[in-house]
Amino acid sequence: VFPGLFIFNESLNFISGLGIVALIGIAVNDAIVFIDTYLKMRRENPELTRARALADSGSLRFKPILSTTTTTILGITPLAIDDPFWRGLGVSLIFGLMFSTLGTLFIVPLIENFVATIWTKIRNIFRRKRASRS
Repeated sequence: VFPGLFIFNESLNFISGLGIVALIGIAVNDAIVFIDTYLKMRRENPELTRARALADSGSLRFKPILSTTTTTILGITPLAIDDPFWRGLGVSLIFGLMFSTLGTLFIVPLIENFVATIWTKIRNIFRRKRASRS
């Protein structure tokens, strides 16, 4: 968001803040859709590795996530170009969506894999400690 506001010489004000709030809603929704697909895939196919399930979820949800981003960017572009009052909102949404989409498709799976790996290691440590006490 902030590089876009800087490039277009827009300030961080109430209107651009509304764009950030809308952006958060869209980005969180995309991440929820991705993680929901991943969890459903893991539940239905327990033989899949975590990495394979993440990759398959990414390829399965790629078009819907990209479609949401593209239609929102195309829909908000005229507002960002024509109306100086709403330009901050448009710029916030457009630039934020470009980066949040990449984050949803690449960063979310990396974080999920990292957290799940750490959680599995911690759980195994506690299981070994519990087994050694018995």
